[in-house]
Amino acid sequence: MPGRSTGRSAMANGNIMPWCAVMIDTTVDNRLIPATAGAKAVGIAGKGTRYAPWTPLNDGFMAVAGEVFNYWGEAEENVPALLGGTVASGDNLKVAGTLTINTQSVVGSLITAGSGDLTVAIARMSGAAGDIIPVDVVISNVP
Repeated sequence: MPGRSTGRSAMANGNIMPWCAVMIDTTVDNRLIPATAGAKAVGIAGKGTRYAPWTPLNDGFMAVAGEVFNYWGEAEENVPALLGGTVASGDNLKVAGTLTINTQSVVGSLITAGSGDLTVAIARMSGAAGDIIPVDVVISNVP
């Protein structure tokens, strides 16, 4: 996993989970929201949460509406991403539906893309739902 920080930042307009895909909010200028199933994502949210994990304030989010957060965008390599299903190394990945982890709903996890799907990344290793694996951010359509 990368030891560097993310190079891009944006204002959240929703609850952003770490390692999940994000998309442009079409209802408010210059804001990002969690990417929904099949959506055109612009990147993957960075690592960590807005509060220390051992504090009672920790809600698991990297950012909530109105807060600035970091994310990885196009051409970033070896980026940690949360999986919403089983993938193989080299798979093109798209945004999945909602994944539930420890009773918390997570929007923006990644699954294997099919022909014609909008992709956000390419898997660098295999994994299953709930795993965090390294990916390369490549935003395109699968031929």
